[in-house]
Amino acid sequence: EFRATLLKELHSKEVLESMSELMHGAKQFFLQGFRPQKTLDQKFESYHAFGSEELGDIADIFHKNIEHVYIR
Repeated sequence: EFRATLLKELHSKEVLESMSELMHGAKQFFLQGFRPQKTLDQKFESYHAFGSEELGDIADIFHKNIEHVYIR
């Protein structure tokens, strides 16, 4: 089982595709939307979350290599 919190500034389509390939064969993957309210590092408070439709598109990228992909 894997999980990742996704931020627009850090996770380009190329990065997401690479992550998916690295996790090929995994049974489960949980995509977590980013919430900038309480972060350990204040610089992340200015970063942006993906919307629910965008997370659905990202899930499709991971479905190519992972059996079950969930959005939290």
